Amino acid sequence: MLCTFIKPDGSKCTANAMHGSKFCCFHNPDVSEEEKNNIRSEAGSISTAVRQEFIEYPLPEMKLENNEDVALLMADTINNMRAGKISRRLGASFTYMAFVLLLALNNTGNNTE
Repeated sequence: MLCTFIKPDGSKCTANAMHGSKFCCFHNPDVSEEEKNNIRSEAGSISTAVRQEFIEYPLPEMKLENNEDVALLMADTINNMRAGKISRRLGASFTYMAFVLLLALNNTGNNTE
């Protein structure tokens, strides 16, 4: 989800909102000016506040017993990433784990559809 802050020129902030907030770390009223200044001073490095993963809603548990189940997980992950409901980093983690799961399923013979 993107930050909902409207800039003085009327344009919207394009940063990702923090987990549990409608705002990015710079527009979130709950983030102190000291924390914002610390984030700004770390130019070139990614701070914890900026790196914070986000999930817009709790993700339901999925059955992952065969190739078809993993394909459904990947389709869901892609759609959630495109909708901005999960971060690219989290989506990449899901993709890596799905790849490893597919290898395991195919090596154990659990790849029936």
